[in-house]
Amino acid sequence: MTSAAGNTELTVSVNKTDKTKLSESNQAAVGSRPVYDINVVAGKTAIHDLNGGNARISIPYVPQASEDSHAVVIYYIANDGELIVVPNSVYDAQTGQLYFTVSHFSTYAVGYSQVNFNDTAASFAKDSIVYLSARKIIDGLGGNKFAPKATMTRADFTLILARIAGVQLDSYKSTSFKDVKASDYYAASAEWASEKGIAGGIGGGKFEPKANISREQMVAMIARFAAFMNYSLPANANALTFADDSSISGYAKEAAAAVQQAGIINGKTFASKEGSYFAPKDFATREEAAKMLAKLIQLMA
Repeated sequence: MTSAAGNTELTVSVNKTDKTKLSESNQAAVGSRPVYDINVVAGKTAIHDLNGGNARISIPYVPQASEDSHAVVIYYIANDGELIVVPNSVYDAQTGQLYFTVSHFSTYAVGYSQVNFNDTAASFAKDSIVYLSARKIIDGLGGNKFAPKATMTRADFTLILARIAGVQLDSYKSTSFKDVKASDYYAASAEWASEKGIAGGIGGGKFEPKANISREQMVAMIARFAAFMNYSLPANANALTFADDSSISGYAKEAAAAVQQAGIINGKTFASKEGSYFAPKDFATREEAAKMLAKLIQLMA
């Protein structure tokens, strides 16, 4: 397709490419799925980088009979041949399109990366767990277990958000928190989240990385993360007044309302109580976090 950009004609092409040009290992990883060269030319000049901008791409794909569509991914093929999963892709069964956002143009391949856990079959977030683990956004806890009912720590939540954003954390070499060591696996993501205003410390120079994240802390971080990504949360659902609205901390009230209306979070119901509850001080479980974050990515994509 072509469009006018000032006096320069911009040409975008998405073409299937010869898979035999890939390394043997990459051919094995991609299998029979398509590989595309995505190119942009301004006049006669090839554009490879969008200089901080992004482009939304969609390509047709029909999942194979044995494939879970939530585990269908897009790989970026780096210059050194490494397959790098694009974290923000989403497959829409209604349109038969795989959507993803890129910041540079090169070669991309459709892939399949299902991670099998033996403790998620009964989880309400099963599809979300498949979706996130396929994109290397969330990990299991070893032994083929995801531990859906386990709680999520503040540090781990920052790490997941950094992965969604595709942040290169290598530049964060030090930490400004007394209770975070530079050698901690979450040190860079905690520093990044603090620097970008997504997660704050708890005072006294501490981050409290291993503390369980509460539901109100989580929605506040999601709302701040969306703002950091220049994404406006949509009002897809009717506003809901939670029965325990007065229990939501002031810093999280607007976030709770925005995340609820976006359809990312629902209230909790209890057999012994009437109404829908936000339960702001309850610790968020890993399956709750997976459900919310998968929905956020899919909305953004």
